[in-house]
Amino acid sequence: MKSRALSQTQLRIATLVAQGRSNPQVAAALSLSIKTVETHLSHAYRKLGVRGRREVAAALERATPLGRGDRKVEPCAPLSGGPAPSNMDRNEERKGRGRGAARTPTGEGNP
Repeated sequence: MKSRALSQTQLRIATLVAQGRSNPQVAAALSLSIKTVETHLSHAYRKLGVRGRREVAAALERATPLGRGDRKVEPCAPLSGGPAPSNMDRNEERKGRGRGAARTPTGEGNP
């Protein structure tokens, strides 16, 4: 039988939903696609035994007693209003090219 415990990602998404955030807001806050948020949220609904967003907060309180310190969930940073950086932006920055950096025909950045 599969585990009924929420994964860390499912818990973070469900927590943000319980705080009243929309799927696009959750996606931006966690740098995920909206489809990924929807998938994790549907799995969390099934594990929590709920049918919708309105039931998530109560189910989370029953499943993970956050107020007693048994399990801590890191709060997400407030939404800045700007677009979240994509994974491609992050990968480019790790390679030292950054956004808009010139590339040579071999795909390497300028020295």
